[in-house]
Amino acid sequence: MYFQNQNDATQPESRQRENEKQIYTYNSDWVIYALGFSWRESTEFRLALGSLKEDLNNEIQIIKLSDSESEDFVWTMKFDHNFPATKLLWLPDKSASHPDLLATTSDFLRIWEVDDSNKSVSLKIELKHKSQSF
Repeated sequence: MYFQNQNDATQPESRQRENEKQIYTYNSDWVIYALGFSWRESTEFRLALGSLKEDLNNEIQIIKLSDSESEDFVWTMKFDHNFPATKLLWLPDKSASHPDLLATTSDFLRIWEVDDSNKSVSLKIELKHKSQSF
């Protein structure tokens, strides 16, 4: 992943370092199929990643930037997901005034709630299409 920010000479030196071009790396044990950026300002920069495995047992991982200067991502948690997730989307709530929600799609639309410490996740709702026979 590559992120680029423009450098502004009027900013303090510490802020300028944050705005320099940086390359971040993360190696996963499986093929990454879906990706979702978190928009919360109250949490560290984090992403949700969905696996692509050739069976029903897939995973969602939540990763964040490492606290060290290594410019790497580290995973904070993972949970099981049936079928590969085709889309991942965090609730776009910058002010953190709502629960921390993550939506995943695959065979169903699932809404997950991530706790404040990023240590656990719980399924809040699973939306299924009701098949109708004619």
